[in-house]
This record gives sequence, C-alpha cells and structure tokens, in this order.
Amino acid sequence: MIQKTKPIRDEKYLAWIRTQPCVVCGAGPCQAAHQRLLSGNMGSKPDDYHTLPNCQTCHREEHSKGVVTMWNERYWRKFKDKHELREFLGYLCNQFKARYDKL
Repeated sequence: MIQKTKPIRDEKYLAWIRTQPCVVCGAGPCQAAHQRLLSGNMGSKPDDYHTLPNCQTCHREEHSKGVVTMWNERYWRKFKDKHELREFLGYLCNQFKARYDKL
C-alpha cells in the first residue's frame, strides 16, 4: 500500500507570497492561490510551495469558474504549459530563499 504524504505547510512562505503582485493582473494585495493543477489530485490542497499570488478578484474568479477554465483563459497567457508554471514556482521559491536564506 502506498502511503499518502502530508503536504508541506509554511506560513512564512505564504505570508511572503501575499506581498507579491498578482500573477494574473499585477494588482494587490494578494492571496496565496494553491495550484492543484500540479498536485496530481484535484481534491487535495498541494504544498504551500505550489502557490501563486492572486489578488482577491482573480482568486475568486478562479474558484467560481473552476480551475481548468481559469487556466485556459488567463494563466496560460503567462505560462505556456505546466513545465513553465513549475519553473515560475521554483523562481518564487528561490526569491524567498534569497530573502530569508532558507525554506
């Protein structure tokens, strides 16, 4: 039997994500939008390191339209595919590490 791993939680990282501009429209203040598209399981919340900064309007729209629709309409203007999204999430983590010197 494969054991399910618990998602990584990091309140300091989420607080930092909330200081970044919205990845969709550039506005703020932001919320940390967990990207279930990368988790492999749409029903569970992924690690906190799989979050993008979204303003309240864009985050609400994502939830009201559904993740797949929101991605097709708006996120894919910024990211061509999941690989590019993963690279951007890595970039955000590296920016955080550079500022706080650890994750």
